[in-house]
Parts: sequence; C-alpha cells; structure tokens
Amino acid sequence: MPDAAEGHDLLGLVLKKQGNADGARAAFEVAAQKGSLDFETYFELALAEQQAGANENNLITSLSPVTARRIANRYERAINLHPQFLASFQNLAGIINLAEPSGDADRQFLELGRKLYPRDGMITLGLAVLAKKEGDAAKARTLLDEVLTTKGHPQAVRAFSNQLDTAWEQQEVYDRVNRLAQAGKFKEAVEEIDALLARGVSAQLRPQLADMRRQLKANALGLEIKQALEDARWDDARRLLGEMLESNAPAFSKTQARRSLDDLDRRKLRSNPAPKP
Repeated sequence: MPDAAEGHDLLGLVLKKQGNADGARAAFEVAAQKGSLDFETYFELALAEQQAGANENNLITSLSPVTARRIANRYERAINLHPQFLASFQNLAGIINLAEPSGDADRQFLELGRKLYPRDGMITLGLAVLAKKEGDAAKARTLLDEVLTTKGHPQAVRAFSNQLDTAWEQQEVYDRVNRLAQAGKFKEAVEEIDALLARGVSAQLRPQLADMRRQLKANALGLEIKQALEDARWDDARRLLGEMLESNAPAFSKTQARRSLDDLDRRKLRSNPAPKP
C-alpha cells in the first residue's frame, strides 16, 4: 500500500533507530504528505529541522521566521494528535520566539501544556516569549522571573532563560537610552547608563553600554561646543574642544574637534593680524 501513510511512518521510525537520519526524514516527509495521523511523524520532522539550526545548548542560532513557523506548526500538529507528549510542548516553546506570525493559537497550545505540566520551565518561557511579543512586558517579566528564581531546571531551560534575560535587559536599556538620545538629552542618557552600571548588569551587556556611553558623552560635549561657538565664546569653545581631544571619544568626534580648533586658530589670526615691521 504505497499510498498509505502508516508504512512510511514506520519506515521513518526504523531508519531513525538505525541511525539513518536523512532516510528517516525523507520517509517522514512522505508520510506527512500522505496525511499521516501519527504524531511522531510531525514531531520528528520538526525536531530534525529545529536541531539543524541549534547550538549545543539547543538554543536556536540560524533559522528564518518562515522556517520557525513551519516547525512550530508541525509541533502543534503533533500536540493535536497526542497532547500527552511533553517534548512537543517544550520544543514549541523553544521555537516560538522566532516564528512569525505568532499569536492566540500558539498561546492556547502552550497554555494547554502548562495545565498538563505546570512545573515545566520551558513551557513557561514560551508563554513569557509570547507575552513579550504581544507587548505585555510586565507579564513576560513575571513569567521569566518565575523560571529564573526556581532551582532544578535542566541546562537547556537555564540557558534559554538566561538568554532571554540578557536580551530583554539589553533591549529595555537601549529603548530608554535611545529615547533620551533622540530628545537630545545626552547627559541624561549618560546618567542612565551610569546608574545601570552602578546597579550591575550582565557581563555581555557591560561592554556595549561602555561603547554607548562613550558616544553619548561625545555627543553631549559636542552640543556644548556647538553652543559655545554660536555664542562666540571662543575661550570656552577651545577648552571644550581640548576636552574632546583628551577624552575617549570616537575617532570621528576627535577629527571634527581638530578641524574646529584649526578654524578657531585661523579666525584668531584674521582678527589679530601680525604687526607690520
């Protein structure tokens, strides 16, 4: 019966057990095309594609939103066929961050998983991701903190929760600092970064904040220089330009400062010509 999905389902399982991953995947694809009603077919297809884009901690590193959506759909198909299989919920939670579009249907699947497995951290993280994507930052943070503060989770859950914590912290910081910078409040943005550094941030975020602070500090000083030049306060302008050159400002800012100093020197020569012999 070559058109019956069941034979291809079984062939895929046998080939997988023999270690023939490519052959198993091909058999599962045929089974799915023929309308398989075996949850393992959809689970194995999703798992193979997910693992192809994951690192050693099973964290996704290279999947497009379209591919992630296809994987999520297959996990959800597997859940519909057999909702007692925990790994389907866990893997759906691990991929939903990348899947586009996502929405109510995904949340319903993960909420079902949370009812069936209320202590599973990965499912909770999936719900946190969906809350974040839907704009409910408070709910997302509550769910994430629930996992971060609970001991005993597997390494994959701890790695994923730490990844989310770092990414969300970074985005929150960037959003606050960017709002201040876009309003021209560079000094306030620097103060915001200083306060964050004093409270303590992740090791991954600290060097990025240092680079942002350096640029913002240069921008703040640049505003003072501009105002001094517009007000014809030449001595103040020269002093501030000297501060820019002695600071750790980016190279572009220092180049601009040198040009402005040269312009001030030429202006001084024009206004104070050398005495005639």
